[in-house]
Amino acid sequence: MDMLGTALSTKRIDTLTLSYNNLDYTSLTTSYLENTPNVRYLKLVGNPLQDVSTALQFVTAISNNEHMEKLEMKECGLGGNRPTRRTLKGLLEYYCGLGGNNDLLQSMLPYLGMLNSVNIGYNDITSNDVPCICSFIASNPHVKLLNLSFSEFNDSDAIKFVNALETNSNLQRMLLNGTEMTEKGKAMINAVAENRPKLSVPMKDAIQPRGMDRPDVPNLLKYEYWRSCGYDMGASKSLVAFQNNLNGIGSGSYKDSSFLCFKGSDERRGLRGEFVDIDIDAYWVCEDQMYSYDPFIAYHASLLPKWRCALKELQNNSSRNVNMVRIKRVQLVSNVVDLLGNALSTKNIVQLTLARNRLDREGYHSLSKYLEKKSPL
Repeated sequence: MDMLGTALSTKRIDTLTLSYNNLDYTSLTTSYLENTPNVRYLKLVGNPLQDVSTALQFVTAISNNEHMEKLEMKECGLGGNRPTRRTLKGLLEYYCGLGGNNDLLQSMLPYLGMLNSVNIGYNDITSNDVPCICSFIASNPHVKLLNLSFSEFNDSDAIKFVNALETNSNLQRMLLNGTEMTEKGKAMINAVAENRPKLSVPMKDAIQPRGMDRPDVPNLLKYEYWRSCGYDMGASKSLVAFQNNLNGIGSGSYKDSSFLCFKGSDERRGLRGEFVDIDIDAYWVCEDQMYSYDPFIAYHASLLPKWRCALKELQNNSSRNVNMVRIKRVQLVSNVVDLLGNALSTKNIVQLTLARNRLDREGYHSLSKYLEKKSPL
């Protein structure tokens, strides 16, 4: 990073993206940012910050750069809810619940007030971080766009945001998508936005199950259920999206499932690299969620009824012409493989791809039973 930073600082670069690179912030700061480069947009998604002193050196260099306008730091562990795992102390904190980076945001935000855009969503930010965020907003910084999406904010936090916005005249867009605010909290913030024509505050809900009106579909488990099981926000949203997409496999409803590919020269099919008919890949439901650089859907017993319903529907739908199937980054247990084998044995399958499925001995046994059946595979 030292050599790269020194080389880059001599070039006129408008946008620099260094996402998911296990970034050394100290090296980036000393070799590049402190040389006052011309960069206007710095995107550092998926590079966790280690400590407050490193963060202060980093944001000080940013504040001293007259060219910088936009900073994006999603998935950088800035919230107080998730300790860093890059040091022994961080590992102990992460796995033993001994604490987190509660001071990172409080230390960094005062130095970011001169930027036009600050994107710090997807950072496990919680109510514990709201006081410093609201203090930043109330100080009326130059920031016009502030993204705080997929943070664990509640209705009590909404009141604090309302109070902070009263003294802010510069903010034009504050994103609060995917929080845990109810309609009550959203209404309070919307009331402020309605009195300020230039202020927009998108607050889309977390993903909720579709197909609840179908009597033949088992109850689709909502976001709140997965949270109660101990999953974090990103994983909970991904599991809801996974159920939604399974819902369309048997019926063949393309509009309801990103796991299905259109026939012919559909653009989505080309992007997948293979002209498969069914592509059950965690990537399609985790790409907008936490830690999307390494998506995976682990098996949970509560998912079995959903698997059973979707695969039974596929098995019984004789009009569905399925030839190529890929299942990737999704855990398959023997019960699911049995259901999958029964469904696929009724189709003219010529290509089956299973990748990163954590198959165990029983899973391989179930797969062998399918292969022993009459099939053109």
